[in-house]
Amino acid sequence: MPISQAYQNWLRLFHSKDDTNFELALQLVGTVDLVDSEIAELLAVALVDKRKNRRFHAIATFWNHAPKPLRTYVAAATDLIQSPNVHYWEKFFAFLVKCPDLNQEAFARMAYALEDGCEGLYIPYMTAAEFKKKLMWRGKNMERNFTDWSKLPQAVFELNSLKNLSFEYAKLKELPAGLGRLKQVRQMNLHGNKLKDLNVEITKLDGLRDLTLGGNQFEVFPLNLLSLKKLKVLDLSKNRLSALPDEIHQMIGLRELNLEECRFESFPIELCKLTRLESLNFRRQRTSEIGSLPSEIGEMQHLRRLDLERNGIKNLPAEFALLPLEWLCLLKNPLAGFPRPVLKIHSLKYLDLSKCSGIKALPEEIAGLQDLEFLDLSETGIKRIPPNLPELQKLVHLGLGDLKMSDLQQTILLLQQMPNLRKVTCPYFSDEAMFQAIPQTVAASRATLSGWAVLLNHQGLPEVWS
Repeated sequence: MPISQAYQNWLRLFHSKDDTNFELALQLVGTVDLVDSEIAELLAVALVDKRKNRRFHAIATFWNHAPKPLRTYVAAATDLIQSPNVHYWEKFFAFLVKCPDLNQEAFARMAYALEDGCEGLYIPYMTAAEFKKKLMWRGKNMERNFTDWSKLPQAVFELNSLKNLSFEYAKLKELPAGLGRLKQVRQMNLHGNKLKDLNVEITKLDGLRDLTLGGNQFEVFPLNLLSLKKLKVLDLSKNRLSALPDEIHQMIGLRELNLEECRFESFPIELCKLTRLESLNFRRQRTSEIGSLPSEIGEMQHLRRLDLERNGIKNLPAEFALLPLEWLCLLKNPLAGFPRPVLKIHSLKYLDLSKCSGIKALPEEIAGLQDLEFLDLSETGIKRIPPNLPELQKLVHLGLGDLKMSDLQQTILLLQQMPNLRKVTCPYFSDEAMFQAIPQTVAASRATLSGWAVLLNHQGLPEVWS
């Protein structure tokens, strides 16, 4: 519907810097046929006016002329400017979505007027009913929901204070035009869309620090990412990627990379060029037959966390020992024995070797990992623990495999020498038949353990021993 000349003239008076014109606009508001959304937007403009008298005059005027549903909205706005805390923001927007004639574009323009407090925008795909239910303010992060992203008002891209932006499950096939204008965005979530590439808009967000692209349809690494020099966290999990570009080393700021459930058939040697990378999630490649790792992996001299779960890895290169790892997961890999390079990584605090059935023995050198706090050996072929295991004085959690019954008494005596141990898992403690088969002499020792909690999974058995 075209805007009448009379309404345009009235708007000029309302937005005038001259107080006389502003007062005249308020006097004439009854002569202008305003719908609820227009009143809401004009009120938002008045709310951010730094001149206190103008704010209150506008609120008083709209109270007299607003339809009944908007009066509670005006009351909430009054509370807001008097006491700008989270409670009143929530109340303000709760009333806002009840306005029957308020559409998405009017809301976005109103949000632009309130941009001083808007630092986060959440735009998922949802129904109109969900839109009204889920619109809310939480601290400094605005959650705004639109029913159709393609109709997203351009006013959204004028939110100059925006720092956090989410288009999760928005059915995007490409980045919306104008996105690159949000120069202050530091964190963006595009998970669960239909993206196959990233257009030039992404290159304009040169301040981006954290980017989530998981669950899309990338078959080729999007080269436009290479221009994001300040990017620290990148999630490309659950895509169709099977290779990385040689130029990936240009991402000098990258610290965390997630490639979980992609389609790599081998560990890409290009990853080894990311020498500043601190965390890598490479678990569950859909081929599940990685086999081995390249010797160049030893060049990743800042890698602290590495997840290689379920990748068909049979052995580790000697250079693996050069990694400064603190957290390592090798769960469910067909390792041909205990991975010896791991024994030289003295910085390890977390080590998961569970379900590696090829491991038949735990070497005594394990005691050299003095900082180890978590060790999971459950569902391995290990039948006996070495006598020097109590040297792991910092160990808190221990997962054991199917130990020999004849060694159970000795095992418990050894574990009693570990003062920080709080949780132990073992088939003898989770299987009722095996539990009942434990000799009474062992049970007596078990009952005397002080401060040692043993997890029992079987229904009917106690959950904790103490």
